[in-house]
Amino acid sequence: MDIGGGCGLILPEAHVKYLAEMFLGDQLVIGVKVIELGRSSFRMIYRIERDGRATAEGETTMVCFDYQSRKPRRLATEFQDKVREYEKL
Repeated sequence: MDIGGGCGLILPEAHVKYLAEMFLGDQLVIGVKVIELGRSSFRMIYRIERDGRATAEGETTMVCFDYQSRKPRRLATEFQDKVREYEKL
């Protein structure tokens, strides 16, 4: 996935905390939000709810990665601007 400027994403870190059981057929609401935007990475939080009660919460760090040079790189300005606008950061 190219998010601009020839940059792809890697997921170097993920955490999840299960708070309640979930079953096939459950009606779940999944929320996702970018909470921090850095130069070459951003953090996202996740929350899964059933009937208004949390069943899981999580967090990931996403890093902009140049697959040709095999190095992290700065997030494209257009990507940063769109995330800031959408998330009201």
